[in-house]
Amino acid sequence: MKPDYKNWMPKGMVLSAIAATAVFLILFVVFGLTGLVSDKLKTMLFIVFLAGTIIGLGVSVWMFLLYHTFSYNGKRQMSRQIIEGIAGYVKLPDGGKGLDVGCGSGAPTGS
Repeated sequence: MKPDYKNWMPKGMVLSAIAATAVFLILFVVFGLTGLVSDKLKTMLFIVFLAGTIIGLGVSVWMFLLYHTFSYNGKRQMSRQIIEGIAGYVKLPDGGKGLDVGCGSGAPTGS
């Protein structure tokens, strides 16, 4: 059985951050830039949704970069370096077994 190293930054989290940013951007355009609400409320919504859009954009970019940094098969290969570095210290005799408790996916034990 080949170990499945996956990614330490789940793709669903990255996509969720991007979706939340898109929602904030749409709300910013609809309520912050149009005349659908009163001026006081418009100013408040402008600030809130603009801040949400900027923060969401920053978080989305950060998560996207982490996703690519921790990809086992990607260009940065930080996961590969960590896993293979740890696996270099684990020596099991032929036919031996290892117990991996509380270490995430257990992929280093399976390699």
